[in-house]
Amino acid sequence: MNFYNSNGKLESKYISKYDDKNNLIEEVKYNQNGEIIETKSFNYKYDQKDNWIEKIEYKNAIPQILKEREIEYY
Repeated sequence: MNFYNSNGKLESKYISKYDDKNNLIEEVKYNQNGEIIETKSFNYKYDQKDNWIEKIEYKNAIPQILKEREIEYY
């Protein structure tokens, strides 16, 4: 994913990786010179039906956000 300013100049670029369940596992942000600005990674815990129930977001290898969700099956 690329972001451009109003003059058409590249401002930043993101490269993302996904796991076999199509969940985002890594996102790297680059500046216009190709230097890494930020790295995010994501770890998941799954329930018996392969839906994630816990997601931890790391920013530059430091845990930042913990999301938990409860799924009810009928």
